[in-house]
Amino acid sequence: MKKIFIDTNIIIDVLMKREGYLSSAKVLALAKNEDESLFVSVLTMANIAYILRKTLKGDRFYKEMAVLSDLLSVVDVTKEHFLFALELQAKDFEDALQYYCAISNMCDVLVTRNKKDFCFSSMEVMTPEELLA
Repeated sequence: MKKIFIDTNIIIDVLMKREGYLSSAKVLALAKNEDESLFVSVLTMANIAYILRKTLKGDRFYKEMAVLSDLLSVVDVTKEHFLFALELQAKDFEDALQYYCAISNMCDVLVTRNKKDFCFSSMEVMTPEELLA
């Protein structure tokens, strides 16, 4: 089984229907495939909740979050991830947290729209289009 770690921007693409969101939506649809498992960090879910709460109110917000949590494996960000990210001193601290979360969960690939922000990565990093090709 291929373990795919999904960066926050992929989910935001779909929820906000940003340019290129169709490729991101196809990546999320891989969750229905038995050969692939999609992972996100709890930090991603918190970031998405922060964004969604501005446009979705009450019960609708919780339903959307539940749909996402059913689709994805939500994994913890730990103090160890935090300390590794501090040591790395990456350009984008949040990306470093996501990276260490993906590594510790033995993911095969990290999917993001911002590959350049993961120049430090020892694991494969792909755009949605590259993953789907």
